[in-house]
Amino acid sequence: MTLAAWIFLAMSAWVPPGETDAARYQEIAQDIADVAIEAPLYEGSDGKAKTALLMAAVASFESFYRKDVDSLKVKGDNGAALCLMQVHPRKGEDLSDRKNCLRIALLRMHESFTRCANLPLSYRLSGYTRGSCAEDKSSAYRMYRATRFWKEHPFTGVD
Repeated sequence: MTLAAWIFLAMSAWVPPGETDAARYQEIAQDIADVAIEAPLYEGSDGKAKTALLMAAVASFESFYRKDVDSLKVKGDNGAALCLMQVHPRKGEDLSDRKNCLRIALLRMHESFTRCANLPLSYRLSGYTRGSCAEDKSSAYRMYRATRFWKEHPFTGVD
């Protein structure tokens, strides 16, 4: 099984696609897999897969993979957050392309993991989810979703 196919399974388990969404979910899964292998959050032979899974988990909470959010028709946080990952763009950042959105979100996740390194792993996304390092439930939920899926369905394929 490819990494993208495995991510598609996780996405479908968390937010089942509608009849017309399966192909778009597959595209999203492929884009997540492509971006995750560029700059993984985790080290080791399974680091890329764990990174992709966490990205998919974050998107499941942030946007539910909604088409109107993916196409930028709907914005979150009073119009400040864009794309599947609900990123707050900084000056000069272009989030109109899904892969750019995912790359910028992954960069923010790296920043959060670095800034919040003194916290337990489950809270290291709090810089991403709330903008500051704290024992944040939003971070914990996203981390738990990814780690639970990994424990129940570890990625064993080669991509």
